[in-house]
Amino acid sequence: MPDRMADIRKRLLIFAEPLIAIFTTDAAVIVWGVRQIHWCIPLYFIYAHNQTLAGCLRGEGRTFWPMAIALFCVCGLRVGWILVGLGALHLADPRVIYTAYPVTWIAAGLALRLYDRFGVRRKQPFKKTC
Repeated sequence: MPDRMADIRKRLLIFAEPLIAIFTTDAAVIVWGVRQIHWCIPLYFIYAHNQTLAGCLRGEGRTFWPMAIALFCVCGLRVGWILVGLGALHLADPRVIYTAYPVTWIAAGLALRLYDRFGVRRKQPFKKTC
C-alpha cells in the first residue's frame, strides 16, 4: 500500500511555487510562501498526530481538556511566540512565524500525550444505545 501522506507531502514540496502563484503574482510573496511550505510540510505529521490523539480523547468522553490544550497551544502559545519574536526581540524575520507552527504542534502533542497518560479517565462505561 502506497504511503499517501508521503505522496501528498512530495507533491506539495515539488509544486509549492505554482500553488502559491494561484493566490498572488508578487514574486517576493511567492518566495516566502514556498519557504514556509518547505519549512512546515515535513513536520506536518505532528499536527496530524495531534488531531488524531485529540479525536480519540474526545471519543472517550474527555472533551474539555483536549479543547483547552488546543486553544492554549495553537492560539495562545503561537501568538505569544510571534509577539515575543517579532515584538520583544525585534526579529523582523518571517522565520519567527514559520517556527511558531512546529513549536506549537510539538507543545500540543506533548500536552495531549501527558493528559492521555495521566489525565482522569471516565469512571462509568458508556450507555448502550442499540
